[in-house]
Amino acid sequence: MIAWRLYAYLALAAAILLALGVAVYKIDKNGYDRATAQFTAQRLQEATEANIALSGITLRYREKEAKWAQQSAAVSKEYQKRIAANETQRLADLAAIDDRTLVLRDPSANFQTCRDSAAETSFGPGRRDGAKGGELPSATARFLLGLATEADRIVDQLTACQLIMRSERE
Repeated sequence: MIAWRLYAYLALAAAILLALGVAVYKIDKNGYDRATAQFTAQRLQEATEANIALSGITLRYREKEAKWAQQSAAVSKEYQKRIAANETQRLADLAAIDDRTLVLRDPSANFQTCRDSAAETSFGPGRRDGAKGGELPSATARFLLGLATEADRIVDQLTACQLIMRSERE
């Protein structure tokens, strides 16, 4: 039985030595882990600083985005006002054409017959403005008014686009 106890003591001593060896290995490994932890902490600090810088950039971007949205809303509001004003003007002009208070004339059309070309080109009394052209029919006047209204719409659209582009560049 002594041999069995001896083997038990030897096994216990071996276990203690093994535990001591593992402890020494852990201490050495923890030393290595401390260096790794310091390296990781340094990288974490750098990442934190980068995130702070990124959040500052993001904040500035959001401020610019809000400013751009306000400018875009102002441009849109002004554009809608111009559309309404142009429509009001178009309706007033159409009513004036129907009432014959707005008459469009063709300055190049001369319906007067005159055989003396010198009399045509001279600026005698009552002819300082030159010969008056012929009056355009109502349908032609309406067509030309529609064309002018469409041109005004295009100009307003281009103006709004230019304002948006300028606000983006700021």
